[in-house]
Parts: sequence; structure tokens; C-alpha cells
Amino acid sequence: MKNNIKEPETKENETKEHINTENENTDINLLQSSKTNKTIKTNKTIKTNKTIDNDVLCYPEGIYNWVFNTCFIHLIHISLAFYNELYMCGFMGIILFFTSINHWRLPLMNSDRRFVDICVALTSVLYHYYLSFMTNNTIAQILISIGLLMYPLNYYLYFQNYIKVSALCHCALHTFISLGANFIYMYYYNE
Repeated sequence: MKNNIKEPETKENETKEHINTENENTDINLLQSSKTNKTIKTNKTIKTNKTIDNDVLCYPEGIYNWVFNTCFIHLIHISLAFYNELYMCGFMGIILFFTSINHWRLPLMNSDRRFVDICVALTSVLYHYYLSFMTNNTIAQILISIGLLMYPLNYYLYFQNYIKVSALCHCALHTFISLGANFIYMYYYNE
């Protein structure tokens, strides 16, 4: 005859820890029994925005690093600007590079770094867009136009909660603008 009596559960047999934070809900269940060593079950739900010192990240950690790494593409068109003796464009590129790096290393939504980056980017991009029309460089016009269209698309996708696609659009924005600037500088060099 089998004995179907269960042993009462004690704190030694089962430990449950429940961690709730404002932005991250994590349940960690540690189950210990005499037959198995440890079983760890983790269910994570990470919201898009993480709070850091009463401010919100633009993108979750890991995703904003994509944009941060894409900022280094600006070094190409900065070098090309100085090589082609377009010093104004080169200095604008340097300022844009440093403000972008400064913002995207930890992109807080309501920060002065973000505001300065947006102002510098807007000034630099509009100046390059103007140059593309002054030179009648169609390729540069198309590339910068596509880059400019990426920003509203990025904004729309972000608020539709397509966070990764939104970040990719922002990376594409940096890439298209930088390529457009390269074509402007090569046009000036050829004339």
C-alpha cells in the first residue's frame, strides 16, 4: 500500500521573492526541494521607459546604444569636410558629433543635453540641406530629404510603441544625413 501523505511545506523547502519596482516588474521564484538543487524561474516585463533620477530614458538600455554607435558615422563626413576645405561644415559636424555623443550616452527625455542636441542637429541639417540646393546636387538632396523624413516616422513609431523600429529609423536618419553631407563635399571638391 502506498502512502499518499504530503510533507508540509516549510521555509527551507520553498522560498519566494517578489520584487516590484516602479518601472520593472520581476517575479523571481526560488524553489528548493530535497530532490532537486535549485530551479530559478524569471518572468520579466520591462516597460519601454526606465526612470533615472526623475527623468525618463528615450529608449530602453541596449536599444539607445544603437543610436549612440551610429553617431560615430559623423566622423567620416567631418574628415571629408576638412579634406575638401569646407571648414564651416567641418566645425558644424564636430559640434553635432559631440552634442550627439553627449546626449546618446544616456538619452534622457527631459534634459538640457537633448535640447542642445536637437538645436545643433536642426541647424546643421538645415544648413546642409540649403547647400544641397545651392549646388544642385540631386543625390545629396534626395539623401538629406530621406533623412529628414525619418524623424517624423521615428517619432510616430515611437509613440505607436514600435521601439526597436523607431530606433532603427533614428539610426537611418543619422546615416542618410551623413551620406548626403558626403555627396555635398565631393561636389564642392570636383568644382
